[in-house]
Amino acid sequence: MTQGRRIRDRRLKFGLSLDRLAELAGVARYTLIRVEQGKPSTRKTLNKIRHALHLFPSQLVRPYEDGPYAVHRFEDSRWGVAVPKSTYEKQVEDGPNRSYVDDEAERMRLGQLGFQPFYTAVLDSELSGGVSSQAIMEFHRPSWVDRHFGEEFVYCLRGSLTITVDGSACVLRQGDGMTFDATLPHSYAPTHPLEPGESAPQILIVVSMRPGERAPIPLD
Repeated sequence: MTQGRRIRDRRLKFGLSLDRLAELAGVARYTLIRVEQGKPSTRKTLNKIRHALHLFPSQLVRPYEDGPYAVHRFEDSRWGVAVPKSTYEKQVEDGPNRSYVDDEAERMRLGQLGFQPFYTAVLDSELSGGVSSQAIMEFHRPSWVDRHFGEEFVYCLRGSLTITVDGSACVLRQGDGMTFDATLPHSYAPTHPLEPGESAPQILIVVSMRPGERAPIPLD
């Protein structure tokens, strides 16, 4: 029931009707109702709905904690790879999920070879009915340009990186923080090419939904 509940909660947060979400996801209204009720559905259908709601795959299966707080434990972190959305969707739909690289040395190796520009570890600290989600991101090379719902807070945990928002660049170093409108085009990049063995910069991001929020059309 977790997947259906998360989808329904996210739909209501965006103020979307069943008809509107079904239209955005390209699925039948009856199919969406069945999904929200926890009935069996295909991976392809879930991916269409997830993509329309700007949800990471791990967010669909994460159990809710219905207490006064939600906790993420370090040992539960999963580092998701960064690939273009079209490739990622096909990979998840058509084959085994090979989308995590949890070993730091392997992340560094793939990053230095140019296979992975960045990784994201979504944190399991989202409250039921809450308005914010959190993640750690690790950058080995420049990211592509993205935009999504909400207001984004970034705190630099390690190293330094340049964040470009709507064409304006800002350098963050360890201990620096910034906030921006995440519906604007934005991207991230290390401030300099990483040397072999150099730790990749890491940031904490917190994305908060605002009243009346609407998810923008995602960039390719």
